[in-house]
Amino acid sequence: SKRRVKIIRFKRRNLWARYMSLKMAVATGIWNLSSAEDKERQLNSIKNKLTVPPDEMANQFEYFRSLDKEADEWAERNGSATLTLEYERCLAKMALYVERIFAFLGADYSLFSESRGVLESSFPSTDGERLLEYVGNAAEIREYLGAHRMGHFVGMHDYSALQHLVFEPKEGKLRPRGD
Repeated sequence: SKRRVKIIRFKRRNLWARYMSLKMAVATGIWNLSSAEDKERQLNSIKNKLTVPPDEMANQFEYFRSLDKEADEWAERNGSATLTLEYERCLAKMALYVERIFAFLGADYSLFSESRGVLESSFPSTDGERLLEYVGNAAEIREYLGAHRMGHFVGMHDYSALQHLVFEPKEGKLRPRGD
């Protein structure tokens, strides 16, 4: 039987932002930031300096997906109720989501509401397109994400079917990319 445990799951939907957060923390040695100003100051040191190998990035995306699946299954087995929240949305409207968390837990939010202004201004939302500023091979990564139906992570449209075709000069015809 399930324990009477309520579980709150934060999921980061933008795998690119999740990957870059990890990559930037490793590069700077800074894993926690106390303010948006600290974030800007600390990250300016790595602007345009990170190299993102597409294969490494793709492998990390798969690893993130497997971790999420494992965590979802664990929560299903062990919780009496689970509240799943998207990380990006929580950052954008933190006070609203804190209120939802309090309601889920059956706690009195009015005891916490004085902090509302602080919550809204502490951290900016994660912008996947802006993260490209820290990548030396940004054009290659933009191309990779668009070609693999993940362009939305960096604010661009995924490639159309026509863009997925590659011209083979020797054969004089188009073929699907990757074949």
